[in-house]
Amino acid sequence: VSAANNDDQIIVCSGSYNENPIDVNKVLDIRSYDGASETFVNAVSGDIFQVSSSAVNITALTLKGANNTGAAAIRLSGSNNNIKDNVIDSNYHGIVISSSNNTVINNAVMRSTSSGTLLTPTTHDNNILLNTFINNSKGVLSVSAPRNLISTNIFTGNQMAIDLSNITNSTIDNNLLSSNNIGIELRTATSLNNISSNVLSNNTIGIRFSSSNNDNNLLENNVISDSTEYGIWHGYSNKNLIKNNNIENNKIDGIHLLSSTNNTIIDNLIFNNSA
Repeated sequence: VSAANNDDQIIVCSGSYNENPIDVNKVLDIRSYDGASETFVNAVSGDIFQVSSSAVNITALTLKGANNTGAAAIRLSGSNNNIKDNVIDSNYHGIVISSSNNTVINNAVMRSTSSGTLLTPTTHDNNILLNTFINNSKGVLSVSAPRNLISTNIFTGNQMAIDLSNITNSTIDNNLLSSNNIGIELRTATSLNNISSNVLSNNTIGIRFSSSNNDNNLLENNVISDSTEYGIWHGYSNKNLIKNNNIENNKIDGIHLLSSTNNTIIDNLIFNNSA
């Protein structure tokens, strides 16, 4: 990478490589020759890739072992980058994004100690699409990061699949979330978001509003079923619209409201919940 020029393509041959942080500060296309199943990049210490340039592609690698506290397999501080078709396994963070207009697509992100993908404060207009998040502490963690799209992903076996904290104007749609402890968590002034057309099944809690001032969100056209506790646990939050959802076969409550006012719950199909 250090010897490359802008707009070079770097083809990584099959094998296993042990690397200190790789500084990607120019426009590069980094990809494997034989795919992620044959090409392994292992962290020695700290991050694996630190991407400060824009328009970088990282494709079809297996990235493992960035498990020091705070470390990441891929850390993006540049914009308009594409992370595609990678296996990102057993890191502290899988991908950390502190910039905007990046696309993370069709990756398998698993066994992250902290988060599969972290969107840091002020990060915006990123697309998290068609990924699979398996057995992470948190699949996607978004903190004070507005206007991001989390769509068409699969989340299974995560402690918390999607954790939204103090975010606005984001869209979470068409995701499949199953067998997680919490499917989608809204906390700490998360407002004006569109959570729609997701399928949440066999989670402990499907969607949880867990702290104050999670207001003016739209929950529409979701299927929330077979939770071992609550379909929706809605606490300390106001002026949300819960509309046209199927909420069925949840063990404790379909919708549980606590200290919440001025919410609209309309045109939902709520049946066969235990309370």
